[in-house]
Amino acid sequence: MTRERNYLLLSFLCVNLVLGCPALLPKANGVFFVESFTTDGNRLSFVSNPAICSSVPGQDNQDGTILDLDTSLVWQKCHAGQTNFTTCSGGTNQITDWATAINYCQNLNLAGKTWRLPNANELRSLLDFYLTYGKPAFDPIFFPNTAVNAPPSTVRNYWTSTTGTLNSPTAFVVNFGDAGGGPDAKNNVSDNYTRCVSDF
Repeated sequence: MTRERNYLLLSFLCVNLVLGCPALLPKANGVFFVESFTTDGNRLSFVSNPAICSSVPGQDNQDGTILDLDTSLVWQKCHAGQTNFTTCSGGTNQITDWATAINYCQNLNLAGKTWRLPNANELRSLLDFYLTYGKPAFDPIFFPNTAVNAPPSTVRNYWTSTTGTLNSPTAFVVNFGDAGGGPDAKNNVSDNYTRCVSDF
């Protein structure tokens, strides 16, 4: 059984390396490196070229939007306030309450689409667990500079349109820093960002 588990681990790591999409930690000079001990104490070490790949089957439309080919949803590439549609930088981040986030999306003028605040299931579909094991939990290729927590005390979430089930003054938020989320007060103006969605 030990030999079988070790073989499966070896196969998994090698497949990831061959595909050029290693779930590995970066090391010096941009080389990806992983080292692990098997169940019988043997050491496995691998090095890979620093290939960067996306786990989200998406398409950058080059107009500030991203098409998710799995869900057929079109996403605002940069969150509210970011002005550079290539790097999602510049401008001033808009950290608002829930009602302002809804209003922002309803009035967003981007790529000729009709926008709305995503519901919890839609926004959670962007959580990425492949490249970084969910910490952070977003794809940096399609959604660069997504807001993440700044320890020890700064929390950065994204609003959804889903109202809390137990307490109507709350709405569900998604945290891309640690793949978390939960209810938050709709009048919170300190922590929550906005990324809008449209139908294809």
